[in-house]
Amino acid sequence: MALAQIAIASTLAILLYRLLLNITHHVQNTRLARSNGCKPVRSPDGYNLFGLTAAFSLYKSRANRNLTLQVGLDMDKVGENPHTVRRHFPLVELINTRDPENIKTILSTQASDWEFGEIRRGLISQYGGTGILTNEGEAWKVSRSRARPQFSQVSVSNLALYERHAQELFFKLEPGPDGWTDLTDLQPLFFHLTLDATTEFFYGQSCYSQNGTPKASPNHAGDALPPHSKIFTDCVDVATDWIGSMGVWGSWYKYAPARHFKRSRAKIYEFVDWYVKRAVERASEKSPTEPADPSRFVVLDELAKLTDDKLWLRNETI
Repeated sequence: MALAQIAIASTLAILLYRLLLNITHHVQNTRLARSNGCKPVRSPDGYNLFGLTAAFSLYKSRANRNLTLQVGLDMDKVGENPHTVRRHFPLVELINTRDPENIKTILSTQASDWEFGEIRRGLISQYGGTGILTNEGEAWKVSRSRARPQFSQVSVSNLALYERHAQELFFKLEPGPDGWTDLTDLQPLFFHLTLDATTEFFYGQSCYSQNGTPKASPNHAGDALPPHSKIFTDCVDVATDWIGSMGVWGSWYKYAPARHFKRSRAKIYEFVDWYVKRAVERASEKSPTEPADPSRFVVLDELAKLTDDKLWLRNETI
């Protein structure tokens, strides 16, 4: 009997604590909104039983590969020129914004007042470890100071690199006898284009996800490729999809099934570690005074000149 009373009292105490915490947060947020001249945030969801309606809508959009489009359509439902909406899910509340002033405030003018949050940081670290996407404060400044010089105008303006991969995409859009291509879903094509260009920019070699064997650059057809190259894009897709879908469950994502995610993550790590190992070896063999080839700028090679910490190099580039 005593144990039952203790259990009931503990449960009531937890519920009371949560209620008081929610009230405190509501009062603080209301004062903050009033001081910044913020208007009430509306929700695009009508009847949303325990947040399940919003959760079902999100999962349906992810399954149909049109989440970004659906978020914009949901914003349009709440009124004329809406730029910020509130979404209630079973275990978490999210606020989506596309207002340039909000984005500038969060990422620039008042960036010190904002943080990633435990849930987002925890989810991303499941995939990318501890790096520039999860670090904050002094750790983030260190990551940024090391990475920023690699993104100079010279390094990101290698149009020949992007031209090669754009040509690979065009090979996927062969016109028919009538001179027109078939109706084509461009989303996966642009996804593969981005991966191919990004892996070459970061690691010095493309994963050639668009055509397997490069058609626009036949001189690269015999390049040695890292493990799991043929399924790398699928692994990235599985991993990022799992992270995106777990966000609506708050801190409970830790208890969600993750077998497929972990299997894909392991293959991604092997893929990236192959490049990291080669970059560290090249950095140790080169003379510090040896001039760099500007036509072969590789982010990973530049970072490998700063450190031989392979885990850090993986986390910062993944």
